[in-house]
Amino acid sequence: GGWRWTNVRATPILSPDGSIRKWLGINIDIQDKKEAEAALEQAQQTYQQGLEQQVAERTQQLEESRALLKATLDSTLEMIQVFKAVRNQAGEIVDFVWILNNQSSEQQYGDVIGQSLLTLNPGVKE
Repeated sequence: GGWRWTNVRATPILSPDGSIRKWLGINIDIQDKKEAEAALEQAQQTYQQGLEQQVAERTQQLEESRALLKATLDSTLEMIQVFKAVRNQAGEIVDFVWILNNQSSEQQYGDVIGQSLLTLNPGVKE
């Protein structure tokens, strides 16, 4: 013996006067379904926890790589600037946006990451 999950459905069979004469019903054992649902939920939680751990580890690796790159770039006295091309609908390059600067470049230009090259240096057009 023990407890089991069941799904019970019943409908009253009425007498001509409206009173309940008997019940007609069905009892379905849904224990296997409930156990499968619980196992699936546990598997999803385990997967989610594993995925979150992988994301945290990868984020840490990326942060370490970024710090190493910054330290390497900042170790030179030369200005290092990295830009992303901005294109119009025809695919032509119409501007550039700063995406990375080393320390020497920041001393010259300040914090310009994400800003337009032509906006800050309009004479660079041609």
